Amino acid sequence: MSHHRHMLHPHPQNTPPPTMAVCAMLHCASNRRWQVDFTLIDALDRVYLPPATSSQSTDGLWQSTCFEIFIGLPNTCAYIELNASPSGQWASYQFTSYRARDVAQDHQLRPYIKQRRGTARHFALQVVFTLPARLCGSDATNADSYAVGLAAVIAARDGSLSYWALHHASARPDFHHAASRVLPIATVG
Repeated sequence: MSHHRHMLHPHPQNTPPPTMAVCAMLHCASNRRWQVDFTLIDALDRVYLPPATSSQSTDGLWQSTCFEIFIGLPNTCAYIELNASPSGQWASYQFTSYRARDVAQDHQLRPYIKQRRGTARHFALQVVFTLPARLCGSDATNADSYAVGLAAVIAARDGSLSYWALHHASARPDFHHAASRVLPIATVG
């Protein structure tokens, strides 16, 4: 798979600083091993980054700065949500359809999270994870097998939140909307 930089766009309801940008790069080594590199550009003096803590599953990360990955599973309405915080905390959820959570599968996808500051104004977060084999059926190597949405919630130091995504499919920020998963990913086993 080629590695392309994807710019995330603020939701129209948001008014982030004009020089602020969020981008992501997705790498798939196979249909199971994935890596997403998020970069927050020209905003660190205005953005709240949660302090580092132990890497553990934690709900509610979207209430502060958090980077999110949504993966639509092949030939189904099911999808996975993975949240990664600059704190090192993470959350993963599986849904059988729009916002219909399969609670038994919560926190099964355990990512490796690494952060780095390139300069005083740039922040990068790398998220590496492996999809469970049960989610990678025989059809997972077909073209456009996965539909991916990349997103971010950015908390300003004043407490306001802005919502960023490859594509915003609704009038209100909603990363779960299937039409927000616009990046087709074909992988090889």
